[in-house]
Amino acid sequence: MGKKEKALVETIADNAGQIKALRCYDADNDIWVTFTARDRDEAITWMREIKNAQQMVFRAILEGIHRQYHLVLGYESVTEFIKSMGFSRQHTYRYRKIGDVVAHFSARLDKENKDAFVENAKQLGPAKIYEICRLGLDDIETLLLDEGVIERNGETLSIADASTLSRDKIAESISRINREERAEKSRLKQDMALLKEEKKVLQERLADTEKTEQELKEELALYKSKYGEKATEYQSKINYLDMAQQAQSQFFAALTKANVQSTDPAEILEKYALTVNL
Repeated sequence: MGKKEKALVETIADNAGQIKALRCYDADNDIWVTFTARDRDEAITWMREIKNAQQMVFRAILEGIHRQYHLVLGYESVTEFIKSMGFSRQHTYRYRKIGDVVAHFSARLDKENKDAFVENAKQLGPAKIYEICRLGLDDIETLLLDEGVIERNGETLSIADASTLSRDKIAESISRINREERAEKSRLKQDMALLKEEKKVLQERLADTEKTEQELKEELALYKSKYGEKATEYQSKINYLDMAQQAQSQFFAALTKANVQSTDPAEILEKYALTVNL
């Protein structure tokens, strides 16, 4: 029998439809195992206990960060504390994100508001609160402290919605709410990349045009041999002409990057005309 990608379960029921037994596929050992109905009930209880334990751990972590217990125990930051807990990489990242948000609000809110904020966060659970932490701090405060409603890009989200919606639905809602912010971040990233490229080009040009002290001395000696007492004056003129050539190169490079088209708005075309006719 070949390996299965997912566990298979076959139920065995009596005439009244009550489950008497289950045959389950064990992919690790490539065999079928039979369990009783009681085994099934105990497995469901076992899973419920695990989920409850996970919820308790999450609530305890939030409560401890809220009260800054990690500092008492010698951890300098939320990140250092979360890393020490031995979670998987994914859980470590999520708890760090949540912990940083809780620490931010715990540091600036009074006790009553801090308690209300953390209690709302604990009630939502780690999966949902992680998605909410993708919002901006003002939006997080609106949801978890003010218990208000976020309305943006045709999407609405409230603490009541978050309590009833699944994590995936919350994630979809927040993605739509953050749509404009993501577009702005993308534009800023492109602008930063362009500035970085321009800086690199300018640094390369500067490096190419810089002269060492020895080269300048040799150049001045050459001018003196050719022009006598006028050497310094002539050398200065040539240096200024070199600077003008560099500025001219940068001027044309900037025009090329501007990529002005005949279909651009009149304001741009007028500015372009003034620039090239300087």
